[in-house]
Amino acid sequence: KLNFMGNEFAQFIEWNENQGLDWMLLEYESHRQMHDFVRDLNRLYRETPAFWENDQNWEGFRWVSCDDRDNSVISFRRIDDEGREIMGICNFCPVRREHYRLGLSKPGAWKLALNSDAKEYGGWGTELPNVVAEESPWGELQYSAEFTLPPLSVLYYVPEEVEPKKEAPKEEQPAEEKPKEEKPKAEKPKEEKPAPKKSRAKKTVKAE
Repeated sequence: KLNFMGNEFAQFIEWNENQGLDWMLLEYESHRQMHDFVRDLNRLYRETPAFWENDQNWEGFRWVSCDDRDNSVISFRRIDDEGREIMGICNFCPVRREHYRLGLSKPGAWKLALNSDAKEYGGWGTELPNVVAEESPWGELQYSAEFTLPPLSVLYYVPEEVEPKKEAPKEEQPAEEKPKEEKPKAEKPKEEKPAPKKSRAKKTVKAE
């Protein structure tokens, strides 16, 4: 967490308050690679609460292995308030370790979150696939897996979250249309025929 200005791009000289940083070093590939590594490490730290939520107690930190002095490898877990975690593995020797078994806290796949040996950071570019935890106890942990550790590297792995299966939405059946009630047709009023008019012609009486 403490990094003096200039260390993020591997400045040669110590930070000097009387002069600016040697930004011209970013014109060189190896210094740009160091800059990119620190950038991605900072991003991983910011986006992973397990690194910083429980700094004040031991609930946020667990050793996986801290006594392998023969191989100069340590490994640890960081855990956040909700039980999500990230596992760090550090190989301090310039020797590649194959089939290096370590304990894991959860079953399933664990994916690589950061590899300091990646080519874009100036490393050897060791290809590291995701690992799958086996139900094989290791130390105090119920599961374990074999790792490949590049020389002089730091690796971070996170358990791959399995999303719950979503049920396919049920197709909504169209509501049955109620038959329209036919309104009784209004009967047209019958047309009344006009009464015949009485003839007003005067009758003529014939004289006998």
